[in-house]
Amino acid sequence: MALKNISILLGASIPLAKIELLSAAVNDKHFAPQFFNSDEFMMVSNMVDLIIPRSDTPGALDALVNNYIDMMLSEWASSDTQKKYHLGVAKLNNAVKKEFSLNFNDCDRQQQINFLTSIDNYSDTNTDKNIQFFHDFKWFVISGYYTSKEGASMELNYDPMPGIYRGCLPYTKADKAWSA
Repeated sequence: MALKNISILLGASIPLAKIELLSAAVNDKHFAPQFFNSDEFMMVSNMVDLIIPRSDTPGALDALVNNYIDMMLSEWASSDTQKKYHLGVAKLNNAVKKEFSLNFNDCDRQQQINFLTSIDNYSDTNTDKNIQFFHDFKWFVISGYYTSKEGASMELNYDPMPGIYRGCLPYTKADKAWSA
């Protein structure tokens, strides 16, 4: 279901037979980006790591969400979506240059965090293209992470064969949410 929703976002449809091939390619340890150039891919990887960093569970970079995004944009995105992502990454990098006189990849981690936090703090209804692009990108990272093995089984509670219905279970703020 998540891949279907993502394919709709990208303006494509994914044949079910191709999903397994996509998964194998994304999880390849020697992944070579097909969509982004090396500087763009490093920037995307840095942003992925900052959006969902490693904590007591693996982060989005550990789940190879950067590979997933590159593969989805390369293999399944419409040409309009591809243009949007190339332009969006370039415009974010230009905004960072204006603020810090450095490319995003050359900024230290705190500068990167400050920049992304300042963009993220604006509402989704803001008409600034950088803000709209970052919110779309962040959604892409979140959905890629929570459909990965790490996100679905280590971050969320996962029961591949749920048992009986247990309604009205006690729930505390310390409990994890459940994935299905």
